[in-house]
Parts: sequence; structure tokens; C-alpha cells
Amino acid sequence: MQSGLRAVEAFGSPTVRSLAEYGWFDTLMEGPAWFFEGERVRLALLARLVTDPSGAAAPIRTAITDLERREMNVSAATLRYLLSLLAPDDDANLAALSKHADQVPGIWLQSCAADARARAGGDADEHLAAVDELVAVGDLLHAHLSLGHVRDPLPELTPAAGSVRRAIDERLRAVSRSSDLPLPVDLAAPAEQRLTARELDIARRVAAGARNREVAEALGVSKRTVDNTLANVYRKLGCGGRAGLAAAVGVEPS
Repeated sequence: MQSGLRAVEAFGSPTVRSLAEYGWFDTLMEGPAWFFEGERVRLALLARLVTDPSGAAAPIRTAITDLERREMNVSAATLRYLLSLLAPDDDANLAALSKHADQVPGIWLQSCAADARARAGGDADEHLAAVDELVAVGDLLHAHLSLGHVRDPLPELTPAAGSVRRAIDERLRAVSRSSDLPLPVDLAAPAEQRLTARELDIARRVAAGARNREVAEALGVSKRTVDNTLANVYRKLGCGGRAGLAAAVGVEPS
């Protein structure tokens, strides 16, 4: 198990840095043996999902079958949630996850099931609302996993995708601040490494309080050029609004 966690940490995943930091193992060792076994399986497969996504589905399915045969349904449900990240369109898995969620007291698994259904449906607003539910019930790890899996394949050139990506990135930043889970590499890098010199110049001017037209006049370019450049800046930095921009580029707004 510890080797699996070291693999996650060494892999430098944008999703999980080190589960050991949470002190879960100390807590789990004090719990019932059956609970520890279910969590041990889940965490081992979580490490596999992060380090080897293409090879994770088969062992996750095998573990689900074994856990459900032994009526360890909460552990099985958490694995079905992980499976939903790899196979979001697996209707049978979604139905089984929802069934488990309905049978377990509390809203945590219901929030997981809602998130899985939202990702399967492809509705960005529903997905973001479901992630907010996960955060509200304290499940920052699954919120982080879900945001990362939706974020990675998003096309970057359409305005709609750019808006969704900014919303996802803002939530990833908030979850990372609250949980100490790492940001994706492109979000963790400083603005100077993510922007061109022209983009950084325009971003800093706007963040300091200049209007787009004023920036265009100062640089001798069209306002449309400044508008388009800022759109790229917001997408790259994963922020929205001038306050977010100022924080991202390290400028005190006037």
C-alpha cells in the first residue's frame, strides 16, 4: 500500500500528491477490520487510477464484484464512483452507484452519485453544482478528482469550453487551498511561465486598473487585440474577473 502511495507522489499527478498526508492510515488502523480492508482496497485502486488510468478499470471492476458479493456496499460504492471517472457512460455502473447511495444513510454517497450522473450527462452546470455538493459535505478528494477528469479533455478554443474551464479551475484552486491537494501543473506554475510577454504585459496593465481601450492606445494596437489577448489570459490562468486576474499576476488593483 505504501509503495502505491509513493507511486502516486512520484508520478506528480495533478490529482493526488500524497494521501498519507491526511493521516488516513492512523485513523483507519483504529477502525473495524472490515472497514480498514475496504479502505485499503479503495486507496490502492485510487493509486492505480492516478498512475495507470488505462489499466485501472479491470481491477476496479474485479474489486467491486468481490466487495458486493461480501455486502461491503459502501466500499463498493466508492469504487463505482472511481469507475465512473474512467467509464462515465457505463449506465449499469451509474445505476448500481445510485442504488447504493439510496441505501446508505446520509448525503455523501448521494452527492457522489449526483456528480457521476452529471458527468455522464455532459451538463456543465449540473456537474459544477454536483462538485459544490461534494465540497459542502467535505469530500474534497472526490471533488478534486472529478474536476480534474472533466477539465483535462476540454477543448480550449471555444468560448463555451473556456467559460466552463475557468469555472472548473476556480473550484480546483479553492479545493486545493482547503485540502492541500496539488493543482494541475499548468495552474500551479507562476503566470510568467504560462503567459507570453505580451499577454503578461496586458494582463498586468488591466489588473492594475487600466481599461482595455486605454491599454490598446498605450500599446498601439486595436481594442479587439487586447480583448482577444485577455480572453487567452483568463483561459490560461483559470481565473475570472479583474480581481482574480490581479491575484494571478501578482498586481495590487488600484
